[in-house]
Amino acid sequence: MVQRREILPDSAGFRRFLIERYDEMASSNRRYSLRAFAQRIGVDSSTLSRLFSGKRAVTKDMFDKIADRIGLDPEQRAPFRSSIADYNSRIDEKYRLLSQDTYRLIADWYHFAILELMKTGQFKSDPRRIAKQLKISVPQVNSALERLKRVGFLTQNKKGQWIESAGSTTNAEPHEVTAANSQLQLQLMQKATEAIQDVPFSKRDQSSMILAVDPKKIKEVRRRIDRFRRELTEYLEKDKSRSAVYSILISFFPLTQISETQERQNA
Repeated sequence: MVQRREILPDSAGFRRFLIERYDEMASSNRRYSLRAFAQRIGVDSSTLSRLFSGKRAVTKDMFDKIADRIGLDPEQRAPFRSSIADYNSRIDEKYRLLSQDTYRLIADWYHFAILELMKTGQFKSDPRRIAKQLKISVPQVNSALERLKRVGFLTQNKKGQWIESAGSTTNAEPHEVTAANSQLQLQLMQKATEAIQDVPFSKRDQSSMILAVDPKKIKEVRRRIDRFRRELTEYLEKDKSRSAVYSILISFFPLTQISETQERQNA
């Protein structure tokens, strides 16, 4: 009886990961060959060629072998062990989808910053202190607190202390562009610009790349960005000693004019 080999759920994703890893190594050493990379990950070159071309899927046994060779830790391996659909559904269960009405009410950046500030060890239920930490006015803090209580994202205990009850939230799907969403993004871009001038680089990371792309891949780019953003959030939220509030702001946009034909193709 022939034993059936179990295919890795996200075989295609791991194939893309290997191709990207090979490209990184080859770009720094023009003499670096496919054969050398095959030896590095513990497979023969013909098998690697079939993997790269999509003619062969990655089995779970092969994945474990390669992951051991290149030093992937359990956290890095986890996404490939689940199908994309399973992974996304598991992540989405943790995120509360905001209605457009709620989102419009609390779209100013400091509403979300106040909720995150409550998760830090230094938080105190004092509007003056919050205003100073976020560099906004006390009236803005008081108004934001009232709105957060109105939508059920903030409660007070018997001692008068504020308790965050929003959990992890997300706004509408990425393709739904609303005035509230645009408002928040513009505000955060302004904060990012201020950070370039005011915050030492040792306490932030702001970088960029300009590259030629196929606009038809925008949906896949969005999926990868969304996955990266949520994975990074999960990693950072595991830390119990959080003491500051940061923003992750990712932009992917064209520098060249997009033709009407390309817009129809990307719709």
